[in-house]
Amino acid sequence: MVAFWPRLRLASGGSALLLTVAKTRGITVGHLKFAGTAACVGILVLGTGLAAVADTAPAATAPAVSGIGLGAETSIVSGVVDLNNPVAARYMQFPFAQSFPSPSGGLGPRVVMLSYAEHLDSAAAPELLVTQRSVDGGKTFTPLASAVPISSMSQLADGSLVAMDTRTTVVGPKAFQSTFWRSRDYGATWVKQNGTVSAADSYDVLYFHRGIVTGRDGSLLAAVYGHRIGDPKYRSMLARSSDAGATWQIVSTIATSPAGASIEGRDEPTVVRAANGDLVAVMRQSAPINPAVCNGSRQGAGLVISRSSNDGATWTTPVSLVGAGLNTYNVSSADPDLMMMPGGQLILSYGRPGNKILVSADGNGTSWSNLTSTMVGTSSGYTGIVPLSENSALQVGDLGSNWCFPKGIRVHKVGIWSKTVNLRPSDTKRIDLRSRYLKGSLKVVTDLTYQPSAAAGPAAAIDGSVDPTSVAARVASAGYYQMDLGSSTVLTGASVALPHALASAGIDLSSDGLIWHSSASWYSSGQYRSLTARAFPAGTTARYVRVRVSDAGGLAALGEVQLRTDANTFENDLVGRAPQGFVVLPAGTPMVVVASGGVGLDSDRAVHLFDTSPQALALMAINEPQSTTRNLEFALRPTRITTGLLISLEGRHGATYQRALHLGVFANGSLWRWTGSAWVNLTGAGLIKNGAWAGIHISANNSVASIYVNGRMFSRVPTAAGTTSLTGVQISSGGTASVGDDAFIDNFRAS
Repeated sequence: MVAFWPRLRLASGGSALLLTVAKTRGITVGHLKFAGTAACVGILVLGTGLAAVADTAPAATAPAVSGIGLGAETSIVSGVVDLNNPVAARYMQFPFAQSFPSPSGGLGPRVVMLSYAEHLDSAAAPELLVTQRSVDGGKTFTPLASAVPISSMSQLADGSLVAMDTRTTVVGPKAFQSTFWRSRDYGATWVKQNGTVSAADSYDVLYFHRGIVTGRDGSLLAAVYGHRIGDPKYRSMLARSSDAGATWQIVSTIATSPAGASIEGRDEPTVVRAANGDLVAVMRQSAPINPAVCNGSRQGAGLVISRSSNDGATWTTPVSLVGAGLNTYNVSSADPDLMMMPGGQLILSYGRPGNKILVSADGNGTSWSNLTSTMVGTSSGYTGIVPLSENSALQVGDLGSNWCFPKGIRVHKVGIWSKTVNLRPSDTKRIDLRSRYLKGSLKVVTDLTYQPSAAAGPAAAIDGSVDPTSVAARVASAGYYQMDLGSSTVLTGASVALPHALASAGIDLSSDGLIWHSSASWYSSGQYRSLTARAFPAGTTARYVRVRVSDAGGLAALGEVQLRTDANTFENDLVGRAPQGFVVLPAGTPMVVVASGGVGLDSDRAVHLFDTSPQALALMAINEPQSTTRNLEFALRPTRITTGLLISLEGRHGATYQRALHLGVFANGSLWRWTGSAWVNLTGAGLIKNGAWAGIHISANNSVASIYVNGRMFSRVPTAAGTTSLTGVQISSGGTASVGDDAFIDNFRAS
């Protein structure tokens, strides 16, 4: 029997979402006749014919970031140091990281390079570095034989790598010797070489720092800082190399210190190419060195930002970072690291005290939001952040520098840690093309099969990367990339990234692969280095998607394509958090969260409902506008059902709440209906199997509901008598006192 608990009313817009918490006691299901399932799982998709859209916008802003999720802290390396013997101590501090596509043609995760210092924080101390490499997207790292600094590194057009040593050696008033490394096997081995840096002015010290970008003319642009002879403070500069990092020339000053300013200077610059094509630099100003600041004391000056619209020839006057709630205390000034996400958002990682991140949703650094503390313990404030996929990044940090530890305590723990950072864009309904392709359920036909690098190939167009080396390409002025989604699918829009300036693209859609309709365009007047979105008309459905790319330069290339649908796929949702747009109970310790790791229906992510509490239900609900009809579709994969999985359509009887339909999936895989006084069996046992996906579809109106499983209708049942409208949808575990109901939910659509 079922005892109904009091309803919880949740306001949503002008209507109320009513959650009825049902406590299930003593459900007993006998041995029932087996009802066979359909041959394959088919989520029924309803939609109208395709209508073409004329797209005139050359570019679009990056989607808003509605949330940030942090993964668990993982130790990459750890140890202890004895401060009574500082010369022999091996510190683990000042981590730097870079990532780039793997030499797998888009099939494998990104390679992550990491270096950190073992020497004391002093220019006079001999440089002792450790370099580690990860080939599984930052999950595990392996030390390299070569000690290569990763602070200022870039991948070149041919896939090779160049890494500059932070330190340089003075060889004349306006000349320095540099040390750099090259790798032609994606960071596995390196060759050390010497180069030069020249300047129009005289400097007594010069450092490479934080990132190398490609200039519009194909040269390399590197952020450097140093002390010009006669200056009282540090300044930041831009250096250019036209020979892949062998020789450099300082071409401009990014920033100097204002006269009379009580700061250490404008130093430790980090430079990236912004979404609008500008160069953006963020710099440190003053970050005191003492144990207090390593452990939470707010000291020093805030970060400043400058930009160049002429590829680094001139720079704007540095200003503070702008954003709601930002100030010089929470945007403290140590070692900023800028990184552009494939979706077009800028992420800024920095520290002291602690470690933090900020996001510039427009990708231009004009405004910042989502201030998030990623680590509050002892830290030097030096971090690194690198992209892992379109919406996830890896941050690395340390457990403190040699000046972080108070005197009088001899032994201290040191180490380098990592933590994933997930962005949740405003639209989370992305189709996971990559997982489908790897599992064989997405068929791709393309003439973009040329491999200018080992990272290129057909799979590179759906790998979550927009790096110029990770593309599907063809040596021609045009090419195509065609995908078969397997069945008619509702499509609400698409995003495309093109690696070359002045390239263009168009998307055609088809229901049969024969008759095509143009639906969206990306014109050669725009710049599409990051994923740029286009919306499709309401009601668009298609089975086949064809992306056409053209490039006047003779190398047609597709950097990335994404598709969006109207179902909640949860692919852009935050792992470990409640799915966006849903109400989950209990709210404080939710038992309904987004999970990852290939748990979805041919996809990476799904909602995991797992009842672990003897005091509460695991429950998810979503509000829908009042209507006389309701369609509910979702994919369900039970792991274990101990009591039942309850599915409810909420409704009204006039102005009064009324549950219109209440169904239960029980432990033996059968489907039942609650009449208001008793459970009535609708199907035999074994219909919904543990460990297998089932497609659930309910089509209801005020009087009757048709119930489908795997595309087959099993029952037509009356809705509750007197129902005048249908509202929200609720899915929950079967009982309050019982525990163990465990299931995954994907491709959720209510209309």
